[in-house]
Amino acid sequence: MVFAAEDVNAQIARWHGKKVECVGRNNAPNGADRIVSGQQIQTKYCQSARNTVNSAFDSQSGLCRYDGMKLEVPKDQYDECVRLMREAIAQGKVSGVTNPDMASGIGVKGHPPTRRFKRWQKPATVSRSSLTYVHRLEIQERSAKLYVLNSPIF
Repeated sequence: MVFAAEDVNAQIARWHGKKVECVGRNNAPNGADRIVSGQQIQTKYCQSARNTVNSAFDSQSGLCRYDGMKLEVPKDQYDECVRLMREAIAQGKVSGVTNPDMASGIGVKGHPPTRRFKRWQKPATVSRSSLTYVHRLEIQERSAKLYVLNSPIF
């Protein structure tokens, strides 16, 4: 069982009642991974915050490749990614954005942290705690559906 960050975060968004459209399966260059409630999102999960942010920029021009999209990053890297994005904005590397304070509006905090995805990327080493986490999420989804079905209508 292998999970991708896009898949897990898409499912969690669905559980929060958001409309999710997975559009990145075709690996189109500079395209969104998914659209959540009308907002295009590109998911980047790398070993470090610097690598995560750098992966959003073109290696030749140095400019951000995802104009108008939110950049979803690992929860445990979020603060550092925002700091790095502020620097990139100040250097003029994000087109259409000149105020470094807008960096937090570009980033989206993913749900599970990097370490969990590192384990999930190796099918033979998926730990019991990782499977428990996914199982709990599935149970929460079922419970929420049952609650809605059994709620009195006023």
